[in-house]
Amino acid sequence: MIAIISLITLVSFQGYLILINSHLGQQKKYLLTGQITKLDFPKEKKIGNKYSIEIARKLEQDTISLDVPTNGYIEAENFTKTMKMGSLGFIYSKN
Repeated sequence: MIAIISLITLVSFQGYLILINSHLGQQKKYLLTGQITKLDFPKEKKIGNKYSIEIARKLEQDTISLDVPTNGYIEAENFTKTMKMGSLGFIYSKN
């Protein structure tokens, strides 16, 4: 029972973190650049599917996972997008 309540609380709290990150405090422009190293697209399109890509960033020397709205990306393709960095340091885009 405690595990279920903890899981529900964690999922609910994530939404609050996203809202705080994008609406409170200083918001900075952030240019996300890198090369797409991995595609995570479902084979069949269904309601609730999510698409994500992994981007290797040269400047930061790391790899991040980014949820994207479509599957129109190609592995090894260069990725560039102006995004925002919120008050908690999470990178996001409103469009």
